Amino acid sequence: MKKLIVLLALTFALVLTASPFIAIPARAGSAPVDSGNTILERCQGYDNNWNTYDGGFCMGFLFGTVNQAVNRNNPAAGRKMGPPLICLPDGVTFEQMRKIVVRWLNNHPESLNKAGTYLVIQALQETYPCATQ
Repeated sequence: MKKLIVLLALTFALVLTASPFIAIPARAGSAPVDSGNTILERCQGYDNNWNTYDGGFCMGFLFGTVNQAVNRNNPAAGRKMGPPLICLPDGVTFEQMRKIVVRWLNNHPESLNKAGTYLVIQALQETYPCATQ
């Protein structure tokens, strides 16, 4: 049993270590995975269904970005990066955040070549700023 646990832990560590090298399939003619162009394409085109490629990509990207922007100080993860970048009120849904991000990206086409993470945070900061900012 102990060997199985060690084997599973090593397998998990290997998967985490190799994950940056695993390519995310891109559509022909699509923008790089991390640009505002891609975020707009995926989040605007998800067609009210999180079970599609666009929906899953959009939800995962927003969830990951928001999680990192809100939980910057996480002693359990050994992170001490400062105050949150966005302060979401209670009850905000992913659908609300998706609409905010899509609207912001559509209103700022000059920024679509920038990193998607930066643009998602920018859009949500304008809507949900923290009191200290």
